[in-house]
Amino acid sequence: MTNRNSQGTPINIDAIESGYVKTGGQLTNASQVVSGWLELAPKSRVGYTPGTGNSTKLNDYEVNLQWIDTDGAISPVYSTKSHYLEGAASNGGGDGVFAFDLPTFTDAKGTEHKFTFLPTSKQRLKLWLAPGQKSADGSELFTFRPVVGNTPGFSTPTTAGAFYLAGANLQRASIYVGEAPTAEMIKTMVGDPSTWRYDDAGPDAYPGNIAGGTNRVSGRVWWETSKLGTIFPTSSGENFVNQTADEAKTGFRVVNAMLTPEGIAALRSTRSAATAIDEVNEQLAIMKAHPEYIQEVVVAPVIDGKYTAHFSKDIDTDGLLQFILNPAGEIQSSYSNYPVLAYGGCGDYINSNAFITISRMQGYNLHFALVPNIGKYNIDITNYDTVDHTARPGDTAISKVNAIYDYGQKVEIVWNSNGKELKRTTVTSNAEAEKAARLTVPKDMDTDTIYNVELVVNGVTVDADSFLAEMPKDAEKYTATSDKLVKPNGEPTKPADVIAKVKTDYPKDAAKQPTISVDNPDKLPDGKTPGEYNVGVTVTYPDGSQDKTTVSVTVLDKVIDQTKTPNNPTPAGYVRVTFQAGDHGSLAAGAGTVFDVKIGTAIADVPVPGAVADKGYKAAGWNPALPTTVQAAGNYTAQFQVVTAEGQPVTTQPGGQPNPADGIKNKDKLPDGTKYDWKNPVDTSTPGDKTGVIVVTYPDGTQTEVTVTVHVVGEAVTTPAASQPAPVQTAVKPAGAAEKKLPQTGEDHNGALALAGVCLMSFATLFGFGELRRKK
Repeated sequence: MTNRNSQGTPINIDAIESGYVKTGGQLTNASQVVSGWLELAPKSRVGYTPGTGNSTKLNDYEVNLQWIDTDGAISPVYSTKSHYLEGAASNGGGDGVFAFDLPTFTDAKGTEHKFTFLPTSKQRLKLWLAPGQKSADGSELFTFRPVVGNTPGFSTPTTAGAFYLAGANLQRASIYVGEAPTAEMIKTMVGDPSTWRYDDAGPDAYPGNIAGGTNRVSGRVWWETSKLGTIFPTSSGENFVNQTADEAKTGFRVVNAMLTPEGIAALRSTRSAATAIDEVNEQLAIMKAHPEYIQEVVVAPVIDGKYTAHFSKDIDTDGLLQFILNPAGEIQSSYSNYPVLAYGGCGDYINSNAFITISRMQGYNLHFALVPNIGKYNIDITNYDTVDHTARPGDTAISKVNAIYDYGQKVEIVWNSNGKELKRTTVTSNAEAEKAARLTVPKDMDTDTIYNVELVVNGVTVDADSFLAEMPKDAEKYTATSDKLVKPNGEPTKPADVIAKVKTDYPKDAAKQPTISVDNPDKLPDGKTPGEYNVGVTVTYPDGSQDKTTVSVTVLDKVIDQTKTPNNPTPAGYVRVTFQAGDHGSLAAGAGTVFDVKIGTAIADVPVPGAVADKGYKAAGWNPALPTTVQAAGNYTAQFQVVTAEGQPVTTQPGGQPNPADGIKNKDKLPDGTKYDWKNPVDTSTPGDKTGVIVVTYPDGTQTEVTVTVHVVGEAVTTPAASQPAPVQTAVKPAGAAEKKLPQTGEDHNGALALAGVCLMSFATLFGFGELRRKK
């Protein structure tokens, strides 16, 4: 399927370039070929009969073709180039030959269309020179006469010079072109527009009255609509350019330039140049060197379809040059006695059978038959087409229109479908045209329909576009949805798993049901890599329309941390495993504590949280013990036990009682608040190693006993008899120890009195010193 609009990129179907046609003679019977010549300025006395006469045939130019079938289906735009082809022009060859190897095309409904090549067909054909191409003299070329049709645009088969080999091909279908010279070329040939004289006298009432005066030329101006004949068109039944005198000042006006006698003589030799382009180039060179050869330029207004140019000096029509300007100030494409920018007699080229007096000082019937410049006309449906963007019942097609709305020209927008006209609207502006080029598809449409819109100028379709309106498809009426699919780790996803997650709202009781398929079944998750996957699925409804959706597949890990989402359900094939801390400890900060574990997973693959013991305690495993592999749900509690107190020897003096805490080696490892007591006082009355038992009481009230060795170091304490004076108390100095007084352990009252005496002496001394200080 291809863009149908004439502004789209054409399809090259060049039968000569491809080698399908190699000689002119082959064009007589080549199947499915449209051929002819690209011709400029024919001089033949037999008129516009393709391939005859002394025209200038142009090589290496792009020409286009498009056609409309009887049901309104519009073909793509095709292209080819003009070539030199071996063989005489009388046999289809020579310069300027083009040949389209025309294929069939299939419309959006699937219907194949074939050009029948029948002279009686209602199929319409359009041939034209691709716009924007220039001739060798610098002028822009435009199509003014296609054969078939005679007027640019789509035309049914005619007998205007072309030949149909019924059912096989179309031969001798020329495209005639004219020249629109550049502003610089015009200035060189006829002087600066500021020097031209506007003829306010207007057209003569009776231009054929040659007795009425000399030095004037007259003619009529109309929009050409004929499709038959090979001569210069006549004005019978045409649309004349009926301007008023005021409208003509800025409307259509004929520029008439006249040479001096010297100029006529100087340019006479150019009229026998080999080609029309050579003639233009030779005259440009002469006129550039001799602008004085321009005798006078008269601008004649077109009023009520007529014009007359009244010259102020004697003229010779062999030195005449004419062209017609449109309201935009451009040379209007037309049938003209002067198809190129060259001075000469009005009969040098195919002409309007003008009457020239013997003196050549007067002429009439120098007509202009205007035709639209199809490069300036375009209609394009912007929101729908026949391929990618089709309409539905109730939708409205919108078109962009470009056209020229000149005096005397009739522009229409025509809608049709299946070969039947739906509506026709005459328009006078692009705004009106675009309003008319809107079409709403009937809501009660009961079958797929192609709608065509045509831009019609003076009864000829110059451009067309189309769109397809389709009945709503099942895929538009119904919706496919999907649920999530969760797969355990290690289990491949199967197409059936995915399909089971897709559903539609298509009627369940319908005889035919939608079919569902996985787009890439070979790329389904294999279960080895956990993660999220989007699997494309196509739903095909009974009418063939399709809907696309995706199924979200989650491949689980072997272990799923549910610590933050403990209310999530445990997937099938998994069991819930939780961890908690027992007394005297906690679990590592930030560690997961709730897991869904695939059955059979090694406990080593489970991120078991670390157990952190309180001070004085140590981790002591889990209750129940962790399994090697996870086979069932479980709730595991971290166990903690107190740190075992460790004893160490202590040293004391005879008769002393060591601190029991000093007998514990690892007090810093035990709980804060732990208490230490001797189970029984240690007998330290005599030196030597004694054994003591320390009772360790933990903060929770539990106790343990630690046996330690008590080193009693020093001499035994001697206690005197009661009848003897107490001996002087002397501390036994252990080896390496500072001298200390040993405690008194006896019951000697004399010793006590002695001690009291010492104390009294101390007080007396203290008070005596105080008194002494006061006296001083």
